[in-house]
Amino acid sequence: MEHHATFPWILALNLLALVVAVVLWKGKEISGIFRNRHDELKTKMDEAERYHQEASAVLTLCEQKLKSLDQHIATIMESSRVAAEKEKKVILERAEVSAQRIVSDAQVLAAQQLERMKRSIQAELSAAAIEEARRHLLANASRSQHESFVNAFFTRGPTHASGR
Repeated sequence: MEHHATFPWILALNLLALVVAVVLWKGKEISGIFRNRHDELKTKMDEAERYHQEASAVLTLCEQKLKSLDQHIATIMESSRVAAEKEKKVILERAEVSAQRIVSDAQVLAAQQLERMKRSIQAELSAAAIEEARRHLLANASRSQHESFVNAFFTRGPTHASGR
């Protein structure tokens, strides 16, 4: 049984001796491999950190540009709103002036139309009055009275004959 208990220790000592021999014989090469790998990983880590910093800088720049664009958009929107309000005011003022001109033109036109209608009615009434007077004179005046009216009309003129 003792033979079996010493066997693992012997194996461990053999393994240890093998590792020491490999380290002494190829130690510099193994160390160089680990150092090269360490340097390679360090370089990649440094490069990754640099990329991370560059990406952070780009992200910050993009965020600043977005903020600036948002402010610019807000400024444009506000100036557009102000311009629209001014344009609305101008349009309403022009509409008021146009409405007043239309009312004024309509009043002038109505006054002209009224004056034409008055003249037309006066002309119709005058014609009807003259016609009625003519019929009345023809029916009621004698021939001598008729000639007297005609002579008075031509000698004095129409304003004196009508009583004006």
